Order: sequence, then C-alpha cells, then structure tokens
Amino acid sequence: MTYLHWILLDLIYILGSSTFIWFIKPDSLTIVSFAKISAFLAVIFFLINASMYFIFLMIKKAKNKSVRIALAKLSRKIFKPHIQFGIIGAGFITVHALWMLIKGGSYFGFFHPDLITGYIAFFLLIITLSAGYLRHLKANGFRRKFHLVMALSFTTSFLIHIIL
Repeated sequence: MTYLHWILLDLIYILGSSTFIWFIKPDSLTIVSFAKISAFLAVIFFLINASMYFIFLMIKKAKNKSVRIALAKLSRKIFKPHIQFGIIGAGFITVHALWMLIKGGSYFGFFHPDLITGYIAFFLLIITLSAGYLRHLKANGFRRKFHLVMALSFTTSFLIHIIL
C-alpha cells in the first residue's frame, strides 16, 4: 500500500465522517452545529497527525528502497508541522468540549452518552498531548511507544464518540 492509498483513505474518512455528522446524524440545534464545526476541523488536523503513523509503518514495511526514500522525504515534510497541527486540533477540540459542556450539558444532561464518550476522548487527548510533550523534551523508546499507544487510544475513543 502506498502513501497515495493512505491519502485516499484519509479523504474517504473526511468525506464519510462529514456525511455522517451532517446528513445521517443531523441536529437542528444551533449549539450542536457550532460544536460540530469545531470538532470537524479538529478531526482534519488529527487525521493528518494520525497519518504519520501509517507513513512510518509503510517506511518500515516497504521492500523497495526508492519507495522508502520517497516516504522518508514525505515524512520529514509532514513531521515538521506535526506539533503545531496537534496543538491546533487540541484547540478546536477544547472549543468543542467547552461549548458542549456549557451549552449542551445543560440541554442534554451532563451524563448523556455523547458527553461521557467526549469526556473519555478529551482525557485521552490530554494524556496524548502530555506524552507528546515529554517525547519532545527527551525522545526514547518508551516515550515514543507511549505517545503512539495514547494517540491510537485517543483516535479510537473519538471515533466511538463520533459514532454515538
């Protein structure tokens, strides 16, 4: 599988999630619509960062040297804004979380399944960002693996949050 396949899968995911969020699971409430826009922008930034894992995996698994070199060059370009994309995505998620907590919590109730999965996803996001910061300070195998595991856990939890 080439990196073009991953880009195509990312685009399919963006189109699929936007279709699901806006057309299959629509809300007529303005408070939810504003929060969805913020969350959707965050999904795009986090998806770009999640693609890093797959690019590195393809570098590791590729048998063709020219493919590995091309992917390594691509990963260097993508990895430079990795931290900024994570921070921007976290900012959009924070806006989404605060908006839903303040406005949505009083309307739906603070123990609605959407809010509970959101709490879990936000908690995992904080751990992921903290692990990424620690990895940035001093990279070692444990910190790299911990950041990766937490990022994949966060990705799984926010996918569950989107589906609910």
